[in-house]
Amino acid sequence: DTFLIRKIRFSENTELIANDYENFPKGLSYPMILHLNWSDQKVKMNTLSVSLVKKFKPTVFQSSQLEDIRPFENAFSRWSEVIEFYKRFR
Repeated sequence: DTFLIRKIRFSENTELIANDYENFPKGLSYPMILHLNWSDQKVKMNTLSVSLVKKFKPTVFQSSQLEDIRPFENAFSRWSEVIEFYKRFR
C-alpha cells in the first residue's frame, strides 16, 4: 500500500499543501508543486527536477557554514520574510 500526503498543518499555524505528485526511480513519489502558508505569507515552490546527489554531512546546512549574507540582504527587499521561511522549514 502507498499513500500521498496532500496537506499538513503544523503547530505554528503553518500549512503545507502538496499537489501534482510524480513517480521517480527507487519508488520515490514527490510533489511537483508545494504551497506553504503562514500568517499573511504565501510561498509556492515548483519542483523543476529531481536527481540523485551524494550524501552530505548534516553540518553542511548549519547557518555557521553559510557565507556572508549581506549581499542577499541588499538584494531582497523582504529579507525578513526569507529568514522567517528558513527558520520554519529548514
